[in-house]
This record gives sequence, structure tokens and C-alpha cells, in this order.
Amino acid sequence: MKAMILAAGLGTRMDPLTRTYAKPALTVLDQPVIARMIESLAHAGISGFVINTHANMDSLREALGHSRANVEISEERTLLGTGGGIRLAEPYLGGNEPFIVLNSDMHVDLDVDALLAAHKKQGAIATLVLRDDPRKERFGSLGINSSEKVCRVTDLWAEGAEVRSGLFTGIQVLEPTIFDEMPASGCFDIIRDVHLPYLDNGGSIGTWLQPAARDWSPIGCPRELLDANLDALEALAHQEPAARGVFIDPTATVDGHIAGPVWIGAGAKVSPSSSVGPRAIIGAGANVPTGASVTDAVFLRNASPASPRSWQRVIAYGEEVWLDG
Repeated sequence: MKAMILAAGLGTRMDPLTRTYAKPALTVLDQPVIARMIESLAHAGISGFVINTHANMDSLREALGHSRANVEISEERTLLGTGGGIRLAEPYLGGNEPFIVLNSDMHVDLDVDALLAAHKKQGAIATLVLRDDPRKERFGSLGINSSEKVCRVTDLWAEGAEVRSGLFTGIQVLEPTIFDEMPASGCFDIIRDVHLPYLDNGGSIGTWLQPAARDWSPIGCPRELLDANLDALEALAHQEPAARGVFIDPTATVDGHIAGPVWIGAGAKVSPSSSVGPRAIIGAGANVPTGASVTDAVFLRNASPASPRSWQRVIAYGEEVWLDG
């Protein structure tokens, strides 16, 4: 089974970090977000991947080099939207088997077998993965009827008796016949321009509620990237108690004070009279200047902010620093 990961957006919500990097190429514990996603999905049984690209393609291609999975690139010279991007990738996805489509800006622990079983049972052209998540009040929800089918799409479309609702995670299973419902080309949206007309014409779209115990964490803005790194560091510290929360690459130079949990990447430098941690990620090649204090923070790869200060809830990138709040 194949999965298509939508990675061609401009990453405007992640500005200013995406001025030089594609959003999926940004890192969590020194691993690109998209590489982490591919690794997780491959472990869950996905055998091939299609990635669409547009902005900062070089950084995305470099990020994909971290993966050993079978990855094909669908390059968009102009942005085609979530629907147009899938249409362009039809040569990679075509066949008789359903495929999974996911947004690239997330961490997800996806039970692929359970999702496919639900999709097969419902017999729909598409099955959308939802969560009973409090964030649905902010982002908008989809209504579900007693047959587990979509009966409402935010405030855009409604039909039938709604028994519960969920937040759309950006994950869906699509049958190859979905291409018959799409415009032949151009820029269009998979929900507004494909699913809604299909529903209007009497078609049905299935849903699957992801179990609450399975993780789904969006990584679409700097605050979410910061929290994803801190959460991953805490999880790693829990998984490897013998390390006492201190993870330092052998090639790093650490002359300052360290307090775990902390991650110091390959070739990173923690200068004398500086303090790093607790809850700090210093990425590969990054430099913590003399006299700086870093807590609840991320220094991305090769970050080297010039002016030492007390940094908390920040992301350092290049010579700049993004401050939360």
C-alpha cells in the first residue's frame, strides 16, 4: 500500500522558520519531521511513498535522504492545492488499491490496519480520519451519522442526523476511483472541490475515529514545533532511564553546564559559562554562546545566535531567535 504525503505548501504558518527550509524539513530531535513520519508509517506497514514538493525543494530532498523507504517525488512547478496535488501524482498512485493521503505537518501514531479495516467495511470512496478532540471547536468539526458516514462538513454542508463529531486530522484513505470525481487538472481543494460535490450528488464518505490513546500532534507553526521537540525529548528520557535524560552526541563539544533532560546534537557546541537545560534541544552544528542560558528551547541545526542572553521558550535558527509569545 502507498501513502501520499502533502508537502508542497508554502509553510506560511511556520514563518519565519520556513524562509529557507520547507516546513516538513524542520527537525524534531535532529530528525526531519517528514522522515519521522515516513519511518512511523513504514513501521505500520506502508510500502511506498509519494511526496509532492514546491517551495524550498532542496531542503526537502535533503530531509528525505534521511529515509531508507521507497520515496517518489511529484514536483509541482505551481501550487495545485490538496486536490490538484493528488491528481498530479496519479501516475504514482494509480492502480486498484486504495491509498492513504496525509498532511506533512504532524506527528501521528497511525494504526494502519484498523483504518483500512474500517475503510473496507464502510465501502466508501473515501474514509476520513477524525479525532474526538477539544481543538475541533477552534478548527471546525465534521459531523458523523449513525452509519459512521460524514453528515456535516464544518458549516459548508449538512445532511442527515448527526450523532457525534470529530476533528479532521488531515489523514484519509482514498479509492483510486476518486480520480473520476476530480477536475482533469489545475489547482483545487480535495474537500471543497471533490468531496463536497460528491456528497451533493448522493455519494457517501466514511469516517474513522482515531483512538484517543494514539498520538496525533500537528506541527504547523513554531510553537507546535517547539512543543513537539520538548515532548519528544521527555518521551526519550522516559524510554531510556539509564541515560538520566542526557543525550549528547560524541562529536559535540560541551564546556558549559548541562541539566537534563537535554539533547546535544552532532558537532554542536556548548560554550564555557553557558547553561543548557532542563528541557533543551541543541541541534547538530548549533552553537550556544558564552554566558547564555537555555531552557525549554530548541536550537535548530547550525543555529548560532550572536548575543548571549537567557532564552526560554524560543527556537534559534541561523543567527535569529523566534520567541514564543
